[in-house]
Amino acid sequence: MLDDKEWYESEGVWGGVCVIAVCLIGIAMVIAGYTPENIVTALTQISILLAALIGGGMGLHGRVKATKRIRR
Repeated sequence: MLDDKEWYESEGVWGGVCVIAVCLIGIAMVIAGYTPENIVTALTQISILLAALIGGGMGLHGRVKATKRIRR
């Protein structure tokens, strides 16, 4: 990796941002008192987990195929 790129051009960075956002949403839901017994909550939790899975996959994919360093 000899070339630089901006931080926002990194799939690894965007994957991390997705994971952090999803975790914060999950924490907010727990604090708000949502339980799995509620079907709407269950569907919401599934959606959040899918978003985390996609974000994590983006981060891994971006890191594996990266050819440039992130500019500081």
